Amino acid sequence: MLFVKDVDANGPAIVAAARSQIGVPYSWGGGGYKGKSKGIDQGAHTVGFDCSGLAQYAVYKGTKKIINRTAATQYSDKHCKREPYASRQPGDLVFFGSPPHHVAIVSSATHMIAAPHTGDHVKEQAIYATEQDCDANGPAIVAAARSQIGVPYSWGGGGWQGKSLGIDQGAHTVGFDCSGLAQYAVYKGTSKKINRTAATQYSDSQCKREAYANKQPGDLVFFGSPPHHVAIVSSATMMIAAPKTGDFVKEQAIYATERQPYVERCY
Repeated sequence: MLFVKDVDANGPAIVAAARSQIGVPYSWGGGGYKGKSKGIDQGAHTVGFDCSGLAQYAVYKGTKKIINRTAATQYSDKHCKREPYASRQPGDLVFFGSPPHHVAIVSSATHMIAAPHTGDHVKEQAIYATEQDCDANGPAIVAAARSQIGVPYSWGGGGWQGKSLGIDQGAHTVGFDCSGLAQYAVYKGTSKKINRTAATQYSDSQCKREAYANKQPGDLVFFGSPPHHVAIVSSATMMIAAPKTGDFVKEQAIYATERQPYVERCY
């Protein structure tokens, strides 16, 4: 879903500021009204911008207004006003997702300047036709999974609505098992209700197979043949997982296995 917010009549100045950063690396949590900076987590070693950091910078340079820092809070920022998508103008902010979790700067009727995802860079590109074209759902999935770190493992526990009592050995524990956590994170990041077990998530029609070498934050990584365990990729080397009874949701290194894990992208 596309949303547009008109920031100011200084649209061309906002576009010029955003365009001046083309080529700067994407950095999760990076950048802000002062310019590019090191991010956090997978962006901790990269000086650059994430999508909302770029938006905050461009608006400040073009208008001297300091808008909020995240896409969700920028969408409700009091400095901006809602506009129909058909009325978009260069310098407007265009938001993706429901609720919004990705933002870019409109540069023409058909194009925008965006900081898309980890491993990419600030670029001018066609406005996404649908939210499914927007790779920024991946960070939203990671954020949802990360918000549950510390929650106990519960066999059969959890799902798209959140943590819950499990079954059998999990019957007295409120928490998540591996696929319950995956279903929750994908739903919070994309509003898609994927299947509930690791085996059926691997074949879910709402997801597509990706090469392990192409994995991105927010992808699901599966273990076993056939797959019987799943976790959420959070960086090139890390994942967020609900491992086993007696453990809890944690961020940890992706398991090293003889056989490369399988990867599915559900956004």
